[in-house]
Amino acid sequence: MVYNESDTTPNNYDPWFPGCPVFDNLNKVASFGCNFIRLNKDVLTAFWVDFSKTASTTRPMNPDGLLPQILRDHRPDPPRQVGRETIHAERPTYYYCYRLILLMYSIAFEYERSDMQSILPKLVEDWDRERWYMVDYLKQTNINWKNIPHRQSPIAVSMMKGDRMMIVIRGTIWTEEWCKDFQYRWADDEDGLFPGRTHEGMYSVFIDFYKGLEEEVESRQPAHVLVTGHSLGAGIANMIGLRLENSLQHKPRVDVIGFGGPNTGDTDFADIYRRTVNSRHLIFLGHGSSPNPNMYTAGDITAQYTCEPYPGCDVLATGPFGKTYKYVRPHNQVPFYPEEMPNPKTWNDIANIRRIIPSTKRVIASHICSYICWTSLAVGDLDSRCYFASEEGRPDLPQSYYCDVSQAPM
Repeated sequence: MVYNESDTTPNNYDPWFPGCPVFDNLNKVASFGCNFIRLNKDVLTAFWVDFSKTASTTRPMNPDGLLPQILRDHRPDPPRQVGRETIHAERPTYYYCYRLILLMYSIAFEYERSDMQSILPKLVEDWDRERWYMVDYLKQTNINWKNIPHRQSPIAVSMMKGDRMMIVIRGTIWTEEWCKDFQYRWADDEDGLFPGRTHEGMYSVFIDFYKGLEEEVESRQPAHVLVTGHSLGAGIANMIGLRLENSLQHKPRVDVIGFGGPNTGDTDFADIYRRTVNSRHLIFLGHGSSPNPNMYTAGDITAQYTCEPYPGCDVLATGPFGKTYKYVRPHNQVPFYPEEMPNPKTWNDIANIRRIIPSTKRVIASHICSYICWTSLAVGDLDSRCYFASEEGRPDLPQSYYCDVSQAPM
């Protein structure tokens, strides 16, 4: 199908997002969309979702030292969906990036447990000149490990290898970050950093540390910058990628790889991003309806909300009711499906939205474990999170290699 500049509905193109019609129908019911979003926010901020056991201290496999590789350049007219040949060639690089993201999560959890006194460790041995970037939140609840008024947490790290720089950004962990995820009105971009309009919550995290990051990039003068992130971090990676392309004097090549990321901005943002930034956006998807009436596989629903505009909600300070926020999904989508996993029956069950609600365990598995499972198959890393400790017929692996969602509230 030919791309139409004015048509921003992703389900008119490949890949098809089965979570969209579910959420979009909810939003079309007057006021129900607001109540549904508020319910999700209340659950996620009142009953903190602990997924620390899905993080990992395992470093990425890289025996030949060739990872990560530079992505094929799809600019200025990228496809909606990346071709299978390109995905096959780049999949080890996707693995390398996501393994580092899981390591970032592990470091952030450990930093909090240590009462923020620990020295942040070196992420990978063959990269140097590391610089960590922190965010500082006024704690909104006392439900986490330490009863302190402020939380400082590592959100990103930059590092160098020769003339290449890599920037790794974790996703949402803390209650304060869940609150920012639901701040979906347009950001007040007073400095005009971006074309179009962007997500207020993502922008507020981005602005907390970007100035230091931009100074680091200007100082190091890399020829190539690879930015990678998961979930909230994937949205921020989009912002960083576009900003680096438009602001740096020495003009390095910039690639962005996002995992399970939300849409970042409106039509104007997405159009400039599409033509300017060479990116990949990985997402775990299902196939929707099946002959089984109890089966509707959606995949990672967190990364699919929403295709229709977000509704204005007074109860979420995104009102007034009737106002809408139309976010646009980027090109260069890299979808993968349960059938591509080593245990497809299990992952079809995980992806089944009629089983997901109200199970946060399945949401976490789809949003976190699926990405390391699919990417690790490219390099044979056994610490894949593909299997579950309760799964029948699973291989005998160390306990830490399973997708452990036992700490999730339900």
